[in-house]
Amino acid sequence: MRVAPSLWSLPIPLLLLIGCGADQMLSVESPQRETDASTADVRHIAATTEVRVRADDLTLWIDERAIQAVQSGVLTVTMKARTSSNISSVRSTVPDDAFGLATQTGPRSFEITLRNGHEINTILSGLPLFLHIQLTSGKTYGAKLSLAPTLRPSAGPVSVDSFVRPIYHKDSANLRYRGLASTSATGLRMSSRGGTAPSLGIPTGSRYPFDWEYSGLASLLDASSDLVVFETGSGAASTQQQSGVQLTVRDVGLGLGDPAVRWPTPGCSRAVYDCISALPATTKDYSACGSYRDVARCMGVDLCDVVPTPAVPFALRSKDASSLASAVKGAHDACPRTGGSWCSVGGATAFEYPRCVATTPTQAQVTQAALAETDRAGAFDPRYGRTLTRAELLMQQTFKTGLLSSIDAFAGDTDVRATLFESEESCHNCHQFSIKFVLYYPRTRTVVVVDGSYGYDS
Repeated sequence: MRVAPSLWSLPIPLLLLIGCGADQMLSVESPQRETDASTADVRHIAATTEVRVRADDLTLWIDERAIQAVQSGVLTVTMKARTSSNISSVRSTVPDDAFGLATQTGPRSFEITLRNGHEINTILSGLPLFLHIQLTSGKTYGAKLSLAPTLRPSAGPVSVDSFVRPIYHKDSANLRYRGLASTSATGLRMSSRGGTAPSLGIPTGSRYPFDWEYSGLASLLDASSDLVVFETGSGAASTQQQSGVQLTVRDVGLGLGDPAVRWPTPGCSRAVYDCISALPATTKDYSACGSYRDVARCMGVDLCDVVPTPAVPFALRSKDASSLASAVKGAHDACPRTGGSWCSVGGATAFEYPRCVATTPTQAQVTQAALAETDRAGAFDPRYGRTLTRAELLMQQTFKTGLLSSIDAFAGDTDVRATLFESEESCHNCHQFSIKFVLYYPRTRTVVVVDGSYGYDS
């Protein structure tokens, strides 16, 4: 990693477009720059191949290799491009926002520059960079491109996948950059010269994953002396291979009109959603489910937003509550029946409703539906239920001995919305009440109804 900053001279002014025919092909423009070796440090200056794409009557060429440089102490990445027709303006964006700096350098050429960690990291993480290209003829084209780090080590027993890809790894940043090395040799080790070495993961067979966080990867982008080193064996049998980290243009597209309309941001994929759902809750590495952006789009998303299933009306359906029988019996047995008072816990009935309902029901709607299912005689008036907080619920005799914890486990949540109903019954020289608790767990769409009674002598 180079410590000394570098600074390019300012770009030349925009060339005037005078007398250039629209059908004239121009070679890559090379704007003249005064470069002082003491203030400039350009990582890649050799000639590079171009990526070519055509749409309608426009051809776009972009240098495959980006220019990695340090300008005024800040890492920059520049991509050079040219067109087959004269352009009047060009700008760069990401979905919903201006991004980077697009500068016209000739009648048919321009360059796009990404500065600082935020811009470079965002594009390397998989967000496409959009280009809006306005021709002097009045036509507007949209282009998109992506960037990826590439490794091409010297010959030896270790082979490396060309592209380093962004993955979702649950931690403070949730983003890592992963490479894969393959070797049948023993004792693979990784180090670096001039930057941060990646962390080497546990191999699967002969395949070794290795990861960087962005800061570590960026430390290897700013000087030609920065190298990743792959070592195997020991002593006379040891080998050593090395590679720079080059940012490469990939996935170039071109078409008429707004690129954000032509290439809309996709939603969560069902395949990725199912992959994430099948992994344990303790999972940190989600690389098996897709790229960083694929996985990030599915994190925290509800299945109803992923599956194009018609929404169904809200209705309760029975759910087996036999696993609560022991806890209900324990609560019943704990009821005091001395001193002229008594109580009982009569049983628990459970319900659920479909995940993708047309409209999420309110607590009142759920409670009324639960009463309709469990109070066929109409003993309880749904208008006179008393809403209880969790703390108030735990003060009720029915739930003082752990019944609520058992119901929480059954429902898979602790966020409970409770309503208590009471109805006085006939009792000679005493007062007796039937009670019904409706417990609603909105996140798991579970409803548990607990019946009981209490009374005391007159």
